[in-house]
Amino acid sequence: MGKRFRVHMKSTILVLLLLLGAFLIVAPGAAVADQDGDYIYTTSGSGATITGYAGAGGAVTIPSTLGGIRQWPSMTLRSSTTTP
Repeated sequence: MGKRFRVHMKSTILVLLLLLGAFLIVAPGAAVADQDGDYIYTTSGSGATITGYAGAGGAVTIPSTLGGIRQWPSMTLRSSTTTP
């Protein structure tokens, strides 16, 4: 193996490690679903999004707290949560 090949391999390994590091930095930002009662939700920064409902159905009241936090500055419903 020549010197050029070793330099090329080191460069390739360095690039792959940098890409892996970039992926690991971005991946933790992925939302993880939590559940409070019948409501499944995700949080991001200062907001919460209700992404699912595991209750029996009928009349549903949007909760004023999720995960023990009284008021989220921003709370949204994901559109696929409701059915027509």
